[in-house]
Amino acid sequence: MNTCIKDGCDRPAKARGVCNMHYLRDRTAGRLDELPRYRPQYPRVCTEPDCDRPCIAKGFCTMHYSRSRRTGKAAPPYLSVEERYYYFGWTELESGCWEWAGALNANGYGTFRKGGKVNAAHRVSYTIHVGAIPEGLLVRHKCDNPPCVNPAHLELGTQAQNVEDMVMRRRNRVGERHHLTHLTEEDVREIRSRGVDERNVTLAREFRVCEASIRNIIKRETWKSVS
Repeated sequence: MNTCIKDGCDRPAKARGVCNMHYLRDRTAGRLDELPRYRPQYPRVCTEPDCDRPCIAKGFCTMHYSRSRRTGKAAPPYLSVEERYYYFGWTELESGCWEWAGALNANGYGTFRKGGKVNAAHRVSYTIHVGAIPEGLLVRHKCDNPPCVNPAHLELGTQAQNVEDMVMRRRNRVGERHHLTHLTEEDVREIRSRGVDERNVTLAREFRVCEASIRNIIKRETWKSVS
Protein backbone atom coordinates (compact mmCIF):
# COMPACT_ATOMS: atom_id res chain seq x y z
CA MET A 1 0.00 0.00 0.00
CA ASN A 2 1.26 3.53 -0.81
CA THR A 3 2.23 5.70 2.15
CA CYS A 4 1.97 9.44 2.69
CA ILE A 5 4.57 11.47 0.79
CA LYS A 6 5.08 13.85 3.71
CA ASP A 7 8.44 13.43 5.44
CA GLY A 8 8.29 11.25 8.54
CA CYS A 9 4.69 10.10 7.90
CA ASP A 10 4.00 6.42 7.29
CA ARG A 11 0.21 6.59 7.25
CA PRO A 12 -1.62 5.18 4.18
CA ALA A 13 -1.99 7.66 1.31
CA LYS A 14 -5.63 8.48 0.59
CA ALA A 15 -5.69 11.48 -1.78
CA ARG A 16 -3.09 13.50 -3.68
CA GLY A 17 -0.46 11.15 -2.26
CA VAL A 18 -0.99 12.18 1.36
CA CYS A 19 -2.82 10.71 4.34
CA ASN A 20 -6.11 12.04 5.66
CA MET A 21 -4.48 14.21 8.31
CA HIS A 22 -2.09 16.00 5.95
CA TYR A 23 -4.76 16.34 3.26
CA LEU A 24 -7.08 18.15 5.71
CA ARG A 25 -4.22 20.36 6.89
CA ASP A 26 -3.20 21.36 3.36
CA ARG A 27 -6.79 21.94 2.33
CA THR A 28 -7.38 24.19 5.35
CA ALA A 29 -4.17 26.11 4.58
CA GLY A 30 -5.04 26.38 0.89
CA ARG A 31 -2.03 24.36 -0.24
CA LEU A 32 -3.82 21.63 -2.24
CA ASP A 33 -2.47 22.99 -5.53
CA GLU A 34 1.04 22.25 -4.28
CA LEU A 35 0.25 18.54 -3.96
CA PRO A 36 0.75 16.22 -6.95
CA ARG A 37 -2.29 15.32 -8.98
CA TYR A 38 -3.63 11.82 -8.52
CA ARG A 39 -2.17 9.38 -11.00
CA PRO A 40 -4.04 6.11 -11.63
CA GLN A 41 -2.46 3.06 -10.04
CA TYR A 42 -3.71 0.86 -12.91
CA PRO A 43 -3.45 1.42 -16.67
CA ARG A 44 -6.14 3.30 -18.53
CA VAL A 45 -7.09 0.25 -20.63
CA CYS A 46 -7.76 -3.36 -19.66
CA THR A 47 -4.67 -5.53 -19.14
CA GLU A 48 -6.26 -8.54 -20.82
CA PRO A 49 -4.66 -9.32 -24.22
CA ASP A 50 -6.41 -7.75 -27.23
CA CYS A 51 -8.85 -5.87 -24.99
CA ASP A 52 -8.89 -2.08 -25.37
CA ARG A 53 -11.87 -1.36 -23.12
CA PRO A 54 -11.38 1.26 -20.39
CA CYS A 55 -9.89 0.02 -17.13
CA ILE A 56 -12.33 0.35 -14.23
CA ALA A 57 -10.81 -1.74 -11.40
CA LYS A 58 -7.86 -4.04 -10.62
CA GLY A 59 -6.43 -3.45 -14.09
CA PHE A 60 -9.50 -4.85 -15.86
CA CYS A 61 -12.47 -3.58 -17.83
CA THR A 62 -16.01 -4.19 -16.60
CA MET A 63 -16.34 -7.57 -18.35
CA HIS A 64 -12.97 -8.99 -17.27
CA TYR A 65 -13.30 -7.58 -13.76
CA SER A 66 -16.70 -9.29 -13.36
CA ARG A 67 -15.20 -12.51 -14.73
CA SER A 68 -12.27 -12.33 -12.30
CA ARG A 69 -14.66 -11.84 -9.38
CA ARG A 70 -16.84 -14.74 -10.52
CA THR A 71 -13.95 -17.17 -10.95
CA GLY A 72 -11.96 -15.82 -8.03
CA LYS A 73 -8.89 -14.94 -10.08
CA ALA A 74 -7.75 -13.64 -13.43
CA ALA A 75 -4.72 -14.96 -15.30
CA PRO A 76 -1.81 -12.55 -15.88
CA PRO A 77 -1.59 -11.50 -19.56
CA TYR A 78 1.90 -12.94 -20.09
CA LEU A 79 0.94 -16.60 -19.44
CA SER A 80 0.81 -19.02 -22.35
CA VAL A 81 -2.23 -21.19 -23.13
CA GLU A 82 -0.80 -24.17 -21.23
CA GLU A 83 0.23 -21.99 -18.28
CA ARG A 84 -3.25 -20.47 -18.13
CA TYR A 85 -4.78 -23.95 -18.10
CA TYR A 86 -2.82 -24.83 -14.95
CA TYR A 87 -3.29 -21.34 -13.49
CA PHE A 88 -7.10 -21.65 -13.37
CA GLY A 89 -6.99 -25.34 -12.46
CA TRP A 90 -9.91 -27.56 -11.47
CA THR A 91 -11.77 -29.14 -8.57
CA GLU A 92 -11.64 -32.93 -8.26
CA LEU A 93 -15.00 -34.57 -7.57
CA GLU A 94 -15.77 -37.98 -6.07
CA SER A 95 -16.91 -39.09 -9.52
CA GLY A 96 -13.37 -38.56 -10.82
CA CYS A 97 -14.29 -35.46 -12.81
CA TRP A 98 -11.98 -32.46 -12.82
CA GLU A 99 -14.41 -29.56 -12.91
CA TRP A 100 -12.91 -26.47 -14.50
CA ALA A 101 -12.39 -23.64 -11.98
CA GLY A 102 -12.37 -20.86 -14.58
CA ALA A 103 -15.14 -19.32 -16.64
CA LEU A 104 -17.88 -21.41 -18.28
CA ASN A 105 -19.73 -20.67 -21.49
CA ALA A 106 -23.51 -20.82 -21.98
CA ASN A 107 -23.37 -24.61 -22.51
CA GLY A 108 -21.34 -25.25 -19.36
CA TYR A 109 -17.97 -25.90 -21.03
CA GLY A 110 -14.82 -24.39 -19.52
CA THR A 111 -13.23 -21.56 -21.49
CA PHE A 112 -10.46 -18.98 -21.22
CA ARG A 113 -9.05 -16.33 -23.56
CA LYS A 114 -5.52 -15.97 -24.87
CA GLY A 115 -4.40 -13.79 -27.75
CA GLY A 116 -7.95 -12.79 -28.61
CA LYS A 117 -8.98 -16.44 -29.04
CA VAL A 118 -11.40 -18.37 -26.84
CA ASN A 119 -9.90 -21.73 -25.86
CA ALA A 120 -12.02 -24.70 -24.78
CA ALA A 121 -10.55 -26.02 -21.54
CA HIS A 122 -11.30 -29.68 -22.28
CA ARG A 123 -9.60 -29.47 -25.69
CA VAL A 124 -6.53 -27.85 -24.14
CA SER A 125 -6.50 -30.57 -21.48
CA TYR A 126 -6.59 -33.32 -24.11
CA THR A 127 -3.78 -31.67 -26.08
CA ILE A 128 -1.57 -31.34 -22.99
CA HIS A 129 -2.13 -34.80 -21.49
CA VAL A 130 -2.78 -36.97 -24.57
CA GLY A 131 -1.63 -35.28 -27.75
CA ALA A 132 -2.66 -33.25 -30.75
CA ILE A 133 -6.27 -33.35 -31.95
CA PRO A 134 -6.48 -34.54 -35.59
CA GLU A 135 -8.28 -32.23 -37.97
CA GLY A 136 -11.97 -32.98 -38.32
CA LEU A 137 -12.32 -34.71 -34.94
CA LEU A 138 -13.91 -33.49 -31.72
CA VAL A 139 -13.06 -34.07 -28.06
CA ARG A 140 -16.04 -35.82 -26.44
CA HIS A 141 -16.90 -36.29 -22.77
CA LYS A 142 -17.38 -39.89 -21.69
CA CYS A 143 -18.65 -38.66 -18.31
CA ASP A 144 -21.31 -36.39 -19.87
CA ASN A 145 -20.11 -33.53 -17.64
CA PRO A 146 -19.32 -30.43 -19.80
CA PRO A 147 -16.96 -28.63 -17.33
CA CYS A 148 -14.84 -31.76 -16.78
CA VAL A 149 -11.22 -31.54 -18.01
CA ASN A 150 -9.99 -34.93 -16.76
CA PRO A 151 -8.14 -36.47 -19.75
CA ALA A 152 -9.30 -39.93 -18.63
CA HIS A 153 -12.88 -38.79 -19.26
CA LEU A 154 -12.15 -37.42 -22.75
CA GLU A 155 -12.00 -39.18 -26.08
CA LEU A 156 -11.85 -38.28 -29.76
CA GLY A 157 -14.82 -38.68 -32.07
CA THR A 158 -16.66 -37.34 -35.08
CA GLN A 159 -19.55 -34.90 -35.12
CA ALA A 160 -21.90 -37.78 -35.97
CA GLN A 161 -20.75 -39.71 -32.90
CA ASN A 162 -21.17 -36.60 -30.78
CA VAL A 163 -24.77 -36.17 -31.96
CA GLU A 164 -25.44 -39.87 -31.36
CA ASP A 165 -24.15 -39.52 -27.79
CA MET A 166 -26.39 -36.49 -27.28
CA VAL A 167 -29.47 -38.40 -28.40
CA MET A 168 -28.64 -41.54 -26.37
CA ARG A 169 -28.07 -39.49 -23.22
CA ARG A 170 -31.21 -37.43 -23.88
CA ARG A 171 -29.38 -34.12 -23.91
CA ASN A 172 -30.98 -33.03 -27.18
CA ARG A 173 -33.79 -30.51 -26.96
CA VAL A 174 -36.74 -32.50 -28.21
CA GLY A 175 -40.24 -32.96 -26.90
CA GLU A 176 -40.96 -31.27 -23.60
CA ARG A 177 -37.29 -30.19 -23.26
CA HIS A 178 -37.58 -27.87 -26.27
CA HIS A 179 -37.88 -24.26 -25.16
CA LEU A 180 -40.48 -23.36 -27.82
CA THR A 181 -43.08 -26.04 -27.11
CA HIS A 182 -45.94 -25.85 -24.64
CA LEU A 183 -47.23 -29.36 -25.31
CA THR A 184 -46.48 -32.28 -23.02
CA GLU A 185 -46.10 -35.96 -23.85
CA GLU A 186 -49.55 -36.58 -22.37
CA ASP A 187 -50.99 -33.95 -24.72
CA VAL A 188 -49.38 -35.69 -27.69
CA ARG A 189 -50.82 -39.07 -26.70
CA GLU A 190 -54.27 -37.54 -26.28
CA ILE A 191 -54.05 -35.81 -29.67
CA ARG A 192 -53.16 -39.10 -31.37
CA SER A 193 -55.95 -41.02 -29.67
CA ARG A 194 -58.59 -38.39 -30.39
CA GLY A 195 -57.30 -37.60 -33.87
CA VAL A 196 -58.92 -40.75 -35.21
CA ASP A 197 -62.45 -39.37 -34.72
CA GLU A 198 -62.07 -35.61 -34.24
CA ARG A 199 -61.17 -32.90 -36.74
CA ASN A 200 -57.71 -31.39 -36.72
CA VAL A 201 -59.08 -27.87 -36.45
CA THR A 202 -60.93 -28.75 -33.24
CA LEU A 203 -57.83 -30.21 -31.64
CA ALA A 204 -55.73 -27.26 -32.83
CA ARG A 205 -58.02 -24.77 -31.11
CA GLU A 206 -58.12 -26.77 -27.89
CA PHE A 207 -54.35 -27.25 -27.63
CA ARG A 208 -53.52 -23.79 -29.05
CA VAL A 209 -51.41 -24.98 -31.98
CA CYS A 210 -51.85 -24.84 -35.74
CA GLU A 211 -53.58 -27.56 -37.76
CA ALA A 212 -50.27 -28.51 -39.39
CA SER A 213 -48.81 -29.32 -35.97
CA ILE A 214 -51.78 -31.55 -35.15
CA ARG A 215 -51.47 -33.31 -38.52
CA ASN A 216 -47.71 -33.89 -38.05
CA ILE A 217 -48.25 -35.26 -34.55
CA ILE A 218 -50.93 -37.70 -35.73
CA LYS A 219 -48.77 -38.85 -38.67
CA ARG A 220 -45.80 -39.19 -36.25
CA GLU A 221 -43.71 -36.83 -38.31
CA THR A 222 -43.02 -34.93 -35.09
CA TRP A 223 -42.77 -36.10 -31.47
CA LYS A 224 -41.40 -39.43 -32.69
CA SER A 225 -39.95 -40.12 -29.27
CA VAL A 226 -43.45 -40.43 -27.79
CA SER A 227 -44.90 -43.90 -28.19
